Amino acid sequence: MIFQPERSGARADLEYLDLAGAVLAAPPRVVDGSVTARGPGLGMDWDEAAVARYLV
Repeated sequence: MIFQPERSGARADLEYLDLAGAVLAAPPRVVDGSVTARGPGLGMDWDEAAVARYLV
């Protein structure tokens, strides 16, 4: 059975939670509720200085 929120009266709200933003050079771009690619893969570049700060 496929869940169809439009037929059940339920809302299908999703929340964007940016957990990687602290170590990315630029935040991911969200278009129409989806993260969109900016290059090869998802086109995400690491902020090397931020990554170094979070190393344990």
